[in-house]
Amino acid sequence: MKHYLLFETVFGTCGMLWQDHGVVRTQLPEPSQERLLAALLADAEGVAAHQPPSWISSAVGAIQRHLEGAGQDLSEVPVDLHDGSPFALKVYGELRRVRSGCTVTYGDLAAAVGAPGAARAVGRVLGKNPVPLIIPCHRVLASGGKLRGFSASGGIATQARLLEIEGVTVPAVSGRGAAPGRFRPDRMGPGDLTL
Repeated sequence: MKHYLLFETVFGTCGMLWQDHGVVRTQLPEPSQERLLAALLADAEGVAAHQPPSWISSAVGAIQRHLEGAGQDLSEVPVDLHDGSPFALKVYGELRRVRSGCTVTYGDLAAAVGAPGAARAVGRVLGKNPVPLIIPCHRVLASGGKLRGFSASGGIATQARLLEIEGVTVPAVSGRGAAPGRFRPDRMGPGDLTL
């Protein structure tokens, strides 16, 4: 059975859906609580609001601290992505290694999973990322370090805000400004997925 909770952050109300093996979905703030719940619970059956177990409370606390600017390592939060394709799981696993304060391009990520030239396929996978923040798709940039294609509510303005919280200098949403911080392998960790 899946359970969910809504929780407050300095960023707004977020949501988390989980089952025994891991987090199934996280939801960034939406314009209304109704939209937030609809997005969080889309396609979920047999879901109930529930008092979180300690591992979910820890994950929620880490997300809250992260959004306050105290960078947290969310790569060890267990996720349950049993419906993901092998390619998607590779992309998500590699992306979980990119630490707070660093970025990577779609092309870099494609090459890292052994699929150079598959930047668009990586973009499609990330557009369906069920657990943003835990799988930090906001750290992925278009070529040239541009913000493009972020699918959460608020689009690239939300992406820019998330990166700024992590201390990454981002270009202005209009496309002008300083280049963002770049991916550095020394800022990566194990990032294994729990399946």
